[in-house]
Amino acid sequence: MGLKMDKKYSKGTYFFPFFVALFFHPSSVWAQNTLGTLLCNAKDAGTSYPLILNAIAYIAGAFLTVRAVLLFKRHAENPNQSQIVAGVAHAVGAAFLLSLPLFAGVIQESILGSVTGTWDGACTEGGVVSASALDVMMQNLVTNIHGPMFKLLSMLSVIIGLTFIVKGLFAGVKTGTDPRASSPKTIIVNLVIGAVLISIGGVLNDLLLTIFGGTTASPSNMRNFSGIAWSTFVGSGVDTIAADNTVKAILAFIQIIGGIAFLRGWLIVKAAVEGGGQATIPQGVTHIVGGAMAVNIDVMLKIIDNTFGTGIIN
Repeated sequence: MGLKMDKKYSKGTYFFPFFVALFFHPSSVWAQNTLGTLLCNAKDAGTSYPLILNAIAYIAGAFLTVRAVLLFKRHAENPNQSQIVAGVAHAVGAAFLLSLPLFAGVIQESILGSVTGTWDGACTEGGVVSASALDVMMQNLVTNIHGPMFKLLSMLSVIIGLTFIVKGLFAGVKTGTDPRASSPKTIIVNLVIGAVLISIGGVLNDLLLTIFGGTTASPSNMRNFSGIAWSTFVGSGVDTIAADNTVKAILAFIQIIGGIAFLRGWLIVKAAVEGGGQATIPQGVTHIVGGAMAVNIDVMLKIIDNTFGTGIIN
């Protein structure tokens, strides 16, 4: 996560709202039994953030409505110092902020169509078994955190996306008063990337379908991975169950890394468009595409195996 951004868009800015949601969440977030439980508690705590943000947007919208009226009044009293553009910007921005959930849905469907995320489903940590060896310990870790990690990443995407949408609306409100803060590029990139992030599950599925084709429109389930053809190396009649389970755990962990890279890629694209730091659009696209490939790492291994004709993958 070594992306260098300018101070205005530091990584702490993205995750600060999540920690605010943790603070206001009524349940005991940190009463966990395993790492998976902790991740699920954090994800459940994040569900309160959209409500907090909606309340803040509603209050801000009310203040902006009053300010819009005052700007129109000033324009009527002194037409030579026109306030009409700023007044209209304040009025439109206030209307969108007052109806933030509806506006976010409109932006989402206008740009991406009818897509759904995966953040609002049940979060259940994987079960663990008594560890008798290091490979079993690794399997326990990955099994325990795999599902909760994807739920948490999806929730973080929604949190960051909603924040970007509100940020874009505030930038639009400044039209007519602050040309630098209200540039069309700033407004559009916040609204578009925000819409993408609140629909991250559907966007990932669409990208998987685009890359792999066929019916590959959802992340792979490593439980269905057919495994490696160990007989090629060790001959037949050798028990390879432990090795197969270890390989599945490793691939599942690669899926987690891919999910993180996919989310990070969109943040890099946003920073690149806004001119933040050393981020570039090719870097962002590489993270997005590479992350999607890592999420379906078993399919990628089979494609590579078919390409070179090695016959290693069952």
